[in-house]
Amino acid sequence: MKYLNYEGLKYLYGKILARINTRVEKEDGKGLSSNDYSNEEKAAVAAADRQKHTHDNKAVLDTITQEMLNHTYTHPESGVTPGTYRSVTVDSKGHVTAGSNPTSLEGYGITDALRKNAVTWGDLLTDTASEG
Repeated sequence: MKYLNYEGLKYLYGKILARINTRVEKEDGKGLSSNDYSNEEKAAVAAADRQKHTHDNKAVLDTITQEMLNHTYTHPESGVTPGTYRSVTVDSKGHVTAGSNPTSLEGYGITDALRKNAVTWGDLLTDTASEG
């Protein structure tokens, strides 16, 4: 009498599992060629396949879609010379419409600062300061 070794047993087990996983269960009253799919279901699927998604305004949508596909975005010209600016003006869409490089406080719109040389050491060294 011959016996299977461990490798042979694993091989046989794999073959048995493969057969079990690929078998078809027989149902009473049905053969392998029976039509389980009703004619109504078959007709409904065929009709759905023939129908396409439509719109009353399909031509308009097709035109708009084609224009979108053919359009290359061009950023509008701002009129500002390329460069580095310390102060810019921006429109409601976020586009820079002007640029400048102010050289004074007024140019930056600053109104509450002291001007250069507005206060001198002489102003700080008053008689009241030395009385302390």
